Amino acid sequence: MNSVKNNRKTVVLSTLAVSILVAVFYYFYTPSYNWYDHSYQDTDDEPYNIDLTKAYLKSLRPLDEFHMADSSIAQNLKPILNEKGLNYIVFGYMPFLDSLDLVSMISFAKNGNSVFLFSEVFDSRFIEELHRSECVLYEHEFYDGTKYPYFIKLPEVDMRMSDKRLQMGDPQHFVHYVKNEKKDFSWYYLDEDYFCDKNTSFQELGTMNGHVNYARASIGSGNIYLHTSPIALSNFYLLNDKNRAYADKVFAYLEEGGVYWDSKLWLAEKVKVPMNGSKYGHDEGPLAYLLSQESFRWALALIFTATVLFLLIGTRRNQRSIPILASQENSSLQYVDTLTGLYYAQRSDGRIFKFLSDQFLFFVRERYRIHVSWEEENDWPLLSKASGIPLAHLKYIKELKAKGSYEPNVNGDILADFYQKLELFYSECK
Repeated sequence: MNSVKNNRKTVVLSTLAVSILVAVFYYFYTPSYNWYDHSYQDTDDEPYNIDLTKAYLKSLRPLDEFHMADSSIAQNLKPILNEKGLNYIVFGYMPFLDSLDLVSMISFAKNGNSVFLFSEVFDSRFIEELHRSECVLYEHEFYDGTKYPYFIKLPEVDMRMSDKRLQMGDPQHFVHYVKNEKKDFSWYYLDEDYFCDKNTSFQELGTMNGHVNYARASIGSGNIYLHTSPIALSNFYLLNDKNRAYADKVFAYLEEGGVYWDSKLWLAEKVKVPMNGSKYGHDEGPLAYLLSQESFRWALALIFTATVLFLLIGTRRNQRSIPILASQENSSLQYVDTLTGLYYAQRSDGRIFKFLSDQFLFFVRERYRIHVSWEEENDWPLLSKASGIPLAHLKYIKELKAKGSYEPNVNGDILADFYQKLELFYSECK
């Protein structure tokens, strides 16, 4: 009775504790932004994503001239490949380009259109395709799994446009924040070897702390633009007037025609591994974001406290230990052997025969829940199916039983044969 009361008490206390934890969590819970999300998605309002960027570009064109493209780059460009004066915009961490995407993008630009790629690093094959300069031999790739792209790791940088008509005074200052704290970030730039005096491929359009982060490659009648600081055009910075002025200058190179916004989130598989220990320039572990939430910290502290209290108080022994009892064995067959041995010692073959037949029927009833009669023909096929013993063997046992029905007729040979057939049944049955 005491154990039942203690169990009820434990259940009530546990339920109460969980209810308190849930209530405290929701009381202190306040929605918070994910400051570590730099995926450049255009569907949410995280600080470093780009739904405001998309809205900003929409504001630059009439509604019928802003188009969403959600297939592969080659498929998106196919219906507009031969048009002129259009803009195709891609945001994403290292857009992965297959051969068809690459050919389509270059053909689109050659026909008099512009492609804007906002990515921290670029596919080396794509850079190789655009590079026609005698500056350097292309000896190293932007990313080959062992070498890292060019970047500086700082909490803040300055960006300015190279065209004096777009400079408009001091450079724009960008500070990388995680909540209210400045944090280091990996600010990427293009290899300066591509911008030597003999360069005929890339034209410098903008710099970041003196490194080129915005460039243009002229292709036929059009252009392909590379910008390695997409974060500078993300939600957080567009809310600041001075930083938004930088976006105005970046997009000053847009063609007069419509804008095609690539809504796919381009992410190459090979760059999912963090670079230099930290893909986005912060050193916190996987729980950094969760631990930055006050409500989660409170819930974690309460869970830890409740666990300690349970270990100190709730695990006290409230009743005597229950002894371990050995499981009982089924000794019915041993009992048969013992009793037949006793009858055999008394030389009572008929009594042994009758005992064996009665125990056989008892065994069948207990094991298969089947009531079998020696005289009923229809019972034996059912027993054969249940036990897995051939029907012929069972019929032979039945014939032996008929011979020994009258005890005085039972001799040692019939008894031995009957015993052997029953033993075979016992050892082979399911």
